[in-house]
Amino acid sequence: MRVVIKKVGISTFNPDTDEIFDFWILGQLQNRREIRIFDNLPYDLRDMENQEIDCLFFMTLSGIPIDDTTEDQLKTPILKGNYLGKYKISDKWRIPEYIKLKYDSIKEFHAIQVENDIFLISPSDIEYYSVKKGEEFMFQAIEFELLAWNPIK
Repeated sequence: MRVVIKKVGISTFNPDTDEIFDFWILGQLQNRREIRIFDNLPYDLRDMENQEIDCLFFMTLSGIPIDDTTEDQLKTPILKGNYLGKYKISDKWRIPEYIKLKYDSIKEFHAIQVENDIFLISPSDIEYYSVKKGEEFMFQAIEFELLAWNPIK
């Protein structure tokens, strides 16, 4: 998925050594919607601000059904997408071992397509929504985590 990196900031660091543990990224999707992305590797994309990159995200969904609560009250985006079911990650993505180990308990990822963008999710996240493959539904996205990225040439 293509994302424009609008801003990158340090999230947490060790003040004694200045070692950076992770970053937050303000990214803009193709539909111009901005999302806050968590970079815990860290990739450190500060040099990529105002540039477009190709990204692979893991999205954490809320287990709370969407009701009349507005997006402003929730502070996290409400999205509408199609549940794709099981999803094979393309070989173009080189996912670091650290990430593979972190998600080792997830034997296979599932995915949701939101407009032209595809987000990976845990199969256990979808259980709260009672949707079947191909169905459209609304959901609350709690976190977007950067799993891998490639420059756009």
